[in-house]
Amino acid sequence: MDYIQALHRKGDKAHAEYGWLLSLGIFNIVLGFLAVTFTSLATFAAVVYLGWLFMLSGLVMIYFAYRIRETGGHWSFVVFGVLAFVCGFFLLIHPMENAVILTMLIAIFIFTSGLVSLVSCFFGPHPYQGWVALGGIVSIFCACVIYAEWPVSGTWVPGTFLGVYLIFHGFTQVQIAVSGRRLFNSKLPV
Repeated sequence: MDYIQALHRKGDKAHAEYGWLLSLGIFNIVLGFLAVTFTSLATFAAVVYLGWLFMLSGLVMIYFAYRIRETGGHWSFVVFGVLAFVCGFFLLIHPMENAVILTMLIAIFIFTSGLVSLVSCFFGPHPYQGWVALGGIVSIFCACVIYAEWPVSGTWVPGTFLGVYLIFHGFTQVQIAVSGRRLFNSKLPV
């Protein structure tokens, strides 16, 4: 359950919570614009965040493997936990150099997802086929732009993507907060 469903379940009590969601949305928008403005700093922050996330998730997997050692099958958790921890550690050693590698992985992912979207249009008609094809073409084009400027694109792509995500997520939160307030204001007795 996400926070939108949680707010709706609160009913009339959720009215005050929409102010917090509005503030969070505005904060995310400002943070997103800062990330797009200072892409190198945002890239550094994103890689450091990913490094710590990998390390912590690796430790949690290792702990979980220890907890289920009696039931068997725990060795896969140990292997993946150690692998996640080591990957996170290496991300933290040289964040900006590793951002270049991360950017290449992003370009490969975007290219592959665009190619799959484009190829899926040839396997029979489906709704919004034109939009899916256009999305696939745009994804392939963006991946080619990232690759054409690689390794320099490694200094700005992760930070720019983080900034754009924060901006769109912030606008979504603002819209939900404004709509939720309007919805609950219309339900309040006069």
